[in-house]
Amino acid sequence: MHKNIRIKPLSVNIAYRGKKYVTQAHKDYKKLILLSLPNEKLKIAPPFKMNYNFGFSTTKADLDNPVKVLQDIICEKYGFDDRHIWEINIKKHIVPKGKEYIEFEIVEINKPRLKARKNVQMLGTDEIRKNMNENSRYKLRPLP
Repeated sequence: MHKNIRIKPLSVNIAYRGKKYVTQAHKDYKKLILLSLPNEKLKIAPPFKMNYNFGFSTTKADLDNPVKVLQDIICEKYGFDDRHIWEINIKKHIVPKGKEYIEFEIVEINKPRLKARKNVQMLGTDEIRKNMNENSRYKLRPLP
């Protein structure tokens, strides 16, 4: 799913007062975003990669500030938990004032398969100390 929304990104600094209180700006932004997004079901399964492009009208805007607010709204709209987002790509673009935008894409990614490692040797504390003393310019002193 790929969407482009012609709305100025909301900074997390404006969205919350302290750690618990959502501001009116956040409530208004959420309503606007939810109304701008189409009512469709995701046709992909987790885990997901999120691609974000933000069009800011100032160079002072932090790249990652609008991500959490927007991501929570997207997750609510499309019915998935953000713990299923395993990768994020964020890009910042400078645009004229009044031309700000949000663009996002939800991409299905393959789950990495962990292979059992053979012949893994666990080192004890003495072996680790010996290796560090032999291979490091920092020497460990024996414990008293």
